[in-house]
Amino acid sequence: MEYSSPLESFKNLSGNPWFCAGDEKEFEWVEKHEWEFQSSFSVTKAMFAKDFIQITFPGIDTYAKVYLNDVLILSAENAFRPYGMDIKPNVRFGDNQLRVVFTPPVLYHKEAYLKETYHLPAPNDPDSIAISPYTRKPQYQFGWDWALRMNTIGFLKPVEIEAYNRAKIRQTNIQTIAVSDSSAELKLEVFLEHPATESVIWQSKLLGELIIQKDSISASRKVTMQNPKLWWPRGQGEQYIYTDQWSLVPLVRDEYLVYDTKEIRFGIRKAELVMEKDQWGTGYLIRFNGRPIFCKGGDYIPQDVFPARVTDNDLRRMVATMAESNFNMVRIWGGGYYPDEAFFNACDSLGIMVWQDFMFACAMYPGDSAFLANVSSELDYQIPRISSHPSLTLFNGNNEVDVAWKNWGFQVRYHIYGKDARYIEDSYDRLFKKLIPEKITQWAGSAYVHTSPLSNWGKSMGIGFSRDETSSEKLCR
Repeated sequence: MEYSSPLESFKNLSGNPWFCAGDEKEFEWVEKHEWEFQSSFSVTKAMFAKDFIQITFPGIDTYAKVYLNDVLILSAENAFRPYGMDIKPNVRFGDNQLRVVFTPPVLYHKEAYLKETYHLPAPNDPDSIAISPYTRKPQYQFGWDWALRMNTIGFLKPVEIEAYNRAKIRQTNIQTIAVSDSSAELKLEVFLEHPATESVIWQSKLLGELIIQKDSISASRKVTMQNPKLWWPRGQGEQYIYTDQWSLVPLVRDEYLVYDTKEIRFGIRKAELVMEKDQWGTGYLIRFNGRPIFCKGGDYIPQDVFPARVTDNDLRRMVATMAESNFNMVRIWGGGYYPDEAFFNACDSLGIMVWQDFMFACAMYPGDSAFLANVSSELDYQIPRISSHPSLTLFNGNNEVDVAWKNWGFQVRYHIYGKDARYIEDSYDRLFKKLIPEKITQWAGSAYVHTSPLSNWGKSMGIGFSRDETSSEKLCR
């Protein structure tokens, strides 16, 4: 496999010293202009001889058009997912030019925003064009009660170029379906970057083999493990982690030929959320491998205004601090971003259960087909990635969105009544009660609640509205 170094000439704005100090208003101009990043890379003869030349953007923040040798090859619109594609048809032997044009969210949405008859509530976005709900990037960057407004633009991680033959693993998924005293049933999935150009063998050192047929882009299977060692939360037992190696190899065996290989870590466990009626209301109990767990911990919010500055060591130190503080659960707050693998690996190792919010917080969000399709691509990446970790315990749709609509006076403040209010409510249901739970069922089957808090917290903060009443214009008591 031939590999080209990351495109180091692409620099994040966080790397510029002038961008790291002073009043936030001094930097408002940054998000008022388009930005153009340029770089070049070389394609060798050895790379050109491969079947594919892959470019991968692990994180693009956020609206960007990517040009290769002056040809548009990609339009990005989501900072919560990677982008990758085969560029062999567009590259040439020798030097190639890559140009990326970033449009800040305010400029990207300005024209549509000014034409709207009403605007989605976004109380943490102080700009006159408050478009944070429409933008799939960390919401805290638009301004928060604890964070300055710093709307970053650029690359969250280095861009990479790689050449390979036949098949390459894009993503994996491994889920515990059922656990008994003597066995566990697992579901395994592998996804390829491109449809296989020939039939290949998907090989697991622990769990056997399966043939992936030509032209397939994914494969799945179920396996049963006898007498499994279970993963337990901190203080409840061992955090046993299995290590495996998944490889793609040719049908005609050649010990020296492996198309691609990936190290796999997984734990066997069954996490459940039990919500049963009792004399006080509805319970909220976490049960792990059939055992009720008393949860203790706190929220995890972004460690830095600039996500690109947070290193794997920073993440590991943060989780170690949680363990030293007697956490056995952490909630990843919905106004930030989905942590990198180092965070989840540390939680796996130290027994910290993860309550994972999806990245929506304290605002109302669109429900049109284009927005839902954008979120869907994010979910297809994040749900299998995160839920494959044994520490993942619970998915939560959003932070305070439902209670904000009911109790924070959005309708009065933003002049939203009648059919507009009902459309916002329907959008909520399409996103948090239909799309997200369907995706969780597809990828993981993990426990899910559509919002937090589920209680009526916040009612005393001011006039609100009840979405249970026939008219959205009726006041709550």
